[in-house]
Amino acid sequence: MRYWRPFTDEALERASADGCASAIVLPLYPHFSISTTGSSLRALLAEMQASHPRLFASHTVVPSWHRSRGYVDVVARLVAGEVRNLPPPTKTTTTTTRKAKAAKSEEEEEPPPVVLFSAHGVPVSYIEEQGDPYKSHVEETVDLVSKRVRGLLAGSRRVDFELAFQSRVGPVEWLRPYTDDALMDMAKRGVKGVVVVPISFVSEHIETLEEIDVEYKEIAEDAGIRHWRRVPALNLEPDFIQELKHQVVDALYNRPAVSTSEACVVNAFDLDDQPLGVLTGVDRDVELINTRTAAVAIAITALFELLANSRAIHLFGLGAV
Repeated sequence: MRYWRPFTDEALERASADGCASAIVLPLYPHFSISTTGSSLRALLAEMQASHPRLFASHTVVPSWHRSRGYVDVVARLVAGEVRNLPPPTKTTTTTTRKAKAAKSEEEEEPPPVVLFSAHGVPVSYIEEQGDPYKSHVEETVDLVSKRVRGLLAGSRRVDFELAFQSRVGPVEWLRPYTDDALMDMAKRGVKGVVVVPISFVSEHIETLEEIDVEYKEIAEDAGIRHWRRVPALNLEPDFIQELKHQVVDALYNRPAVSTSEACVVNAFDLDDQPLGVLTGVDRDVELINTRTAAVAIAITALFELLANSRAIHLFGLGAV
């Protein structure tokens, strides 16, 4: 893994010890980005060149798989299931006047629920200045999944689809709309039901369990959204595991070999460049710095949450009013 054990060098050492003479590199990022797949491939390439020339000489890469039928189908099935769990929109009765004489009662149906795809954001400069294909990859997936969900619902439920981006940090401009802004905008339009899809996240972690399930849910409910559903990450979903198997088998038997360098070039990623905000280096010390920094930040956040309603923290004027 990129930021925790087994690290890149450990996995390659294990492969060499097992006598592996070739490798299929399948990033668990469906969508290519210079900050995720690109960064990981850079680390892998440097390690193979330095210590594992045999694997370097015989390897192939799956650069992205955001349009794969199996991936689209499993996401769409999970989304459709959560949409079906939403209560149907309610109707409200309003009274209007005609010519200030006769009163007329009208039924108005609330807006349909929204399926909100929430993808990890990246700085706009990655897209506009460095040619990162990430945004277009995510948009392709959202379009394909949306069409598939409509087919699965077969007209039984009316639903809208939107895309937003989460997890921005720092002062630079990130991809918009931001997820929290999108939720606020939905509430202003009268939307009462939301199904959030952590698109491009294949496993549960802090950005799904905390950022979406706690922070964004609170924003939505405070804004007036009553019905909240969150599609689970793919995790060990059997159809997802079959999709990973398909990608490996397809790369092994049906596709031309793609080297690490070629995978990066075709996605406009220069292996010699270092994207803004990505730590340099591929050794374990750098990986541990990343991991421990994140762990400290999470621990501080958790501690603050625990103390937020305690008397001790109110002594310092930090508690909720």
